[in-house]
Amino acid sequence: MAREESDALAALLDLSWWQRAWTVQEAVLPKKATLYCGTMKLPLSEVKRAHLMSVRHDRNGCCVTNPHCHDVLYKFWDCIEGFRVLQEESDKDILVRMALEMFRFRHASDRRDCVYAYLGLGSKALADYTIPYETAFKYVVRSLIQESNNLGPLVRIAEHAETRSATLPSWCPDYGSSFLETYENLDQEFGWLYMYNWYQAGGRNGPTSKLSLIDSRLEQQGIVIDKVTKAEGPIYNTDTKDEIFSAWYQDRDPRVYCLGSYEEVG
Repeated sequence: MAREESDALAALLDLSWWQRAWTVQEAVLPKKATLYCGTMKLPLSEVKRAHLMSVRHDRNGCCVTNPHCHDVLYKFWDCIEGFRVLQEESDKDILVRMALEMFRFRHASDRRDCVYAYLGLGSKALADYTIPYETAFKYVVRSLIQESNNLGPLVRIAEHAETRSATLPSWCPDYGSSFLETYENLDQEFGWLYMYNWYQAGGRNGPTSKLSLIDSRLEQQGIVIDKVTKAEGPIYNTDTKDEIFSAWYQDRDPRVYCLGSYEEVG
């Protein structure tokens, strides 16, 4: 890629369409879409093909790319890869959750749209502009927990604690926080996509929560787990289950815990 081509691609990616939360649905939901830039237009499928071809060429090392062009290429790859991952995901119940992770760098003039912009990807939650953004965030988190049957929406609540809104409860992610738009941050988002599915201790039906638009407390029915002292690999078959459970039992904490509420144990 020549310097002129790199500058042209950088100018394209700097347009607001690539920064806004609402435009993700425009790229993911239609079977066919056209990208317009001034008087020029290009099928989005061609943009996606350019993404795959450029990645393949870079990995094969057949085309030497100037080092200063890599930043814009990485940004281009990650932006398009996010669209592709969403379109190819078979579990439609987690599309909203995935979009919230992959496109945290995108913005909205109304903070409520930081979550509402992705509901059309598959959530049953409804956009309500009569409520403040704090209530909207809490409502969407509860809805995602119920729809996905896991606590994935809570996996990153400790991030950026110093910039979190003071009006949000500690269990609710601050989806309105600003994130840098560098390719390093974009690339890291992909690592979170399925992390919340690695360990599922909520049973067949998942966690049970109480939905409320005004309650700042997240009420969950389940098990409170103390500090994890040891982690082993997954159990691929039941042949060694008893042996593994026996080893776990020997490592258990001898203390006995009483049942109680989250407020009591937290």
